[in-house]
Amino acid sequence: MVFSLLLKEGKFRHRWIGIFKKGTDGQTKVILSTAGDYSGCEADWRRVCQMVREMPDNENVVKFLGLCTKSDTVYCVHEHLAYGTVRTLLGKDYGRNMVQGELNGGVAPYYFFRFALCVVRGIKFLHQYHWIHPGLCIDKLLLTANNNSCKLYNFCHSAVKDLEPRADVSTSFVPLYFPPEHIGKRVYTKKSDVWAVGVVVWEIFSYGVLPPTHADVRSRVDVCRNLTKPNRCPDKMLDLN
Repeated sequence: MVFSLLLKEGKFRHRWIGIFKKGTDGQTKVILSTAGDYSGCEADWRRVCQMVREMPDNENVVKFLGLCTKSDTVYCVHEHLAYGTVRTLLGKDYGRNMVQGELNGGVAPYYFFRFALCVVRGIKFLHQYHWIHPGLCIDKLLLTANNNSCKLYNFCHSAVKDLEPRADVSTSFVPLYFPPEHIGKRVYTKKSDVWAVGVVVWEIFSYGVLPPTHADVRSRVDVCRNLTKPNRCPDKMLDLN
């Protein structure tokens, strides 16, 4: 295993792109993760690694490839998806449709529905194994090779959810995909994911428009007023959301 590129060096988590060599010729890029330098998080990290091993593969979640150890440090190995995020694709498609004058009304692109379905199925799968996804947004949806589906990554286990805090709750300028209870009480549960899924689906059908922040809303009415129906969102989808 060769460490190729450092992606993140944080208090709670370090992450690299690595190269896994197979024999003399073949090699595969992977994502390597391990605990950060924060005191006490190493034990939690080992628990997370054990729980990851017990989770089966799912087409809507990045694939776990195994664990490796170097100098007593445990690394979690996942597949490397280098095709961008859903936000990347939505941004490109928005520009193309804007030039062609196809943004106002009309039928939503089929992949809007496909991505929304991937998110719902991915969260449902994670919840079955007691995982949650604080910070869920379209930036956390990795495209597959054909850009026809996406996978969730960067989730955490509900038993160790303080391993990597996801939002600065000292400010109200936090995106709306973080639910109110996370901002006010530092609580995040499976029900919080349900809130986030609704905002993510809104992001998808809005061509990646950033949702408002908690500074923009004061009540449930404000949420509905800010998350208005996207031009290409069918009424049935809005009712479901």
